[in-house]
Amino acid sequence: MRTMITGANIILEKRMLANATLYIEDNNIIHIGMSTDSLVDWQYDEKIAADGCFVFPGFIDLHVHGGNGADVADLDSLAVEKLCQYHAQHGTTSLLLTTGPLLPDDYVPLLQSLAKEISRFPVRSGSYIRGIHLEGPFISKHYAGAYRKETIQEISMDVLLAYLSAAEGHIRVATLAPELQGAEVAIKALIARNIVVSAGHSNATYEEMEQAIEWGVRQVTHCYNAMRGFSHRDPGMLGSAWLNENVIAEYICDFVHSHPVSAKLLLQLKQPRKIALITDASKMSGMQTEPIRNSAGTLAGSTITMGEAVKNAIVHLNVSPSEASIMASLTPAVVLGIDDRTGSIEVGKDADLVVMDQNYKVLHTFVQGKRCI
Repeated sequence: MRTMITGANIILEKRMLANATLYIEDNNIIHIGMSTDSLVDWQYDEKIAADGCFVFPGFIDLHVHGGNGADVADLDSLAVEKLCQYHAQHGTTSLLLTTGPLLPDDYVPLLQSLAKEISRFPVRSGSYIRGIHLEGPFISKHYAGAYRKETIQEISMDVLLAYLSAAEGHIRVATLAPELQGAEVAIKALIARNIVVSAGHSNATYEEMEQAIEWGVRQVTHCYNAMRGFSHRDPGMLGSAWLNENVIAEYICDFVHSHPVSAKLLLQLKQPRKIALITDASKMSGMQTEPIRNSAGTLAGSTITMGEAVKNAIVHLNVSPSEASIMASLTPAVVLGIDDRTGSIEVGKDADLVVMDQNYKVLHTFVQGKRCI
């Protein structure tokens, strides 16, 4: 299958290439050229005229719980298919299926089900499932967010090992509170299995977070939300996340979970290469636009898409399209260790691409060269 996208503004890592043509053969990008540097007599199966539109690298969502009525916890193959299709329609070419608040007995069956789905068919008619993000249950009761007390557990290596066994190697990111007893052993066990450990739902002090980074924590989960904040006498884990160059910050760019000024501060302190835009999308994403809250009024996931997050970053935070693409594509690709294949537009890389119009609305999404929309 050969596809040619013409007349596009192609978003590269450091610049935008205007009025350019991009050539796809099967799964790969094979050539990027100016309109005056096209491949002569190249035979294509499909041609997309993208005059004035933008071509971004496909967005990679490290943290997504559901979408369009489907939930990761549904234990249903059709639900997984449905949420992958939905997020692909909004520019997400890769994602991590993320667990949410579960009763203790529900984790192993869910992880077994997700492992089966990923092993059976990771590339569907939508987003590529890159693995699982295990969020919880080893979190702080002080920053539980949507987690009810009966869904929170103390760290137990027996329990963690049972989860790892059930997931069959598909857990790529794990969120836990690093101040909890037993965190050091758990963090080191996860890292030994090449799992990225993210500090989240946590009451960690600045010192505890710095210690956790020494143990190997390299990320914070949905920065600002469900974590100990900053004050001038108690910088907390947020102060550590801001200043420690080893830490990547997940960020929900909907301006509901945090104020735009907080986003601008994060950008100035971290820079795009240390920020990963996420959705934290619930099953209500695509069904309503209002923020999701539990019965206590606490925010419990979002309804934003990655396409909307990128638009917000460009329009409201005044970042360049290239900087937005770093946060939405390249940084999360680095987190997952797949930046050699995806996360930026380069010859030889997978054709994971998003075509957006001049108002940053998603028109087409390609996953490994296959057009989903």
